[in-house]
Amino acid sequence: MEEIRFHNLSAYKAYVLAFLANKISQADEKTRDLLSELIQRTESLRSRDLHRFIARILRIQEQTKLDLSTIIPTPEEVQQIMQYPS
Repeated sequence: MEEIRFHNLSAYKAYVLAFLANKISQADEKTRDLLSELIQRTESLRSRDLHRFIARILRIQEQTKLDLSTIIPTPEEVQQIMQYPS
């Protein structure tokens, strides 16, 4: 996976929110609700928390071999992302 670096938090946060919004547009209703909650959590994160949140998603992707960049997560996968310990 190619690393993407952002020089300011608002660009980084916008990228994350766009990624989640794109998943919402392709998801079923249950997944859409979970992703909406994830977006709300992301919008309120501060810089340090946002970096930790993204690192958590990337760890899940690595451990589960779930490719979060190309597939629509199932409701269970979204739930796993939201509850994964730091």
